[in-house]
Amino acid sequence: MVACSGNANDPSIPRALVDVLEHNECDITVPTQKCCGMPFVDSGDLERAKEQARFNVETLHKQVQDGRKILCPGPSCTLMMKAEYPKLLKSKEAKEVADAVVDAGDFFLQMLRKKQLKRDFKGKMGKVAYHVPCHNKVQNIGFRGRELLKATGAEIEMVDRCCGMDGTWRMKKEYFQHSLNVAKKAIEEVKDAGPTATVVTDCSLAGIQLTQGTGKPAYHPVKVLAACYRGEAPSV
Repeated sequence: MVACSGNANDPSIPRALVDVLEHNECDITVPTQKCCGMPFVDSGDLERAKEQARFNVETLHKQVQDGRKILCPGPSCTLMMKAEYPKLLKSKEAKEVADAVVDAGDFFLQMLRKKQLKRDFKGKMGKVAYHVPCHNKVQNIGFRGRELLKATGAEIEMVDRCCGMDGTWRMKKEYFQHSLNVAKKAIEEVKDAGPTATVVTDCSLAGIQLTQGTGKPAYHPVKVLAACYRGEAPSV
């Protein structure tokens, strides 16, 4: 899954995901897909959310039948597909798709633990302020992004605070300042990591908030991996 943020806002994230997959000689397909539907769930429009889910399940189930995993670099999208699709659609196909969905960081960490992930990094990260997204924590998969960053030689400073984004809530003008107030501690901890620390988070929406509060670019772990394979610094 490319995710809407990858399609419309930051295509460098799904491109980096493809780069890392290709570097590790994975067989990739990118089927037709729509928004996962979480914004509609957030706003209470369950019928529209079901429409999105039905389309994606119909498209993705064919891939699952071929034995493929469904990778997504967005924790909100991953959570939506894993937790909500079976509830919304109540079908065997939705359950099978949900079971095949894997967070991109989790997928690469599983490869790393099985000694299948290539570690021919031409560069390594220095100090990193790693922000843990709430939608990753609720999946109970551990700090996948942190472990991948460690594999590149990064020195990790954990930022385990809510970013205040809450899906699309922060995008509304009337809640913007409230969201920054919620994010205050996360922003302070990123700043406390020091001026040379690279900001990394698995959630591109959280990255927008952290950049807003610190003035520093925020990177997805797959962009860091792709950059380390090339021997370059990550770029926006």
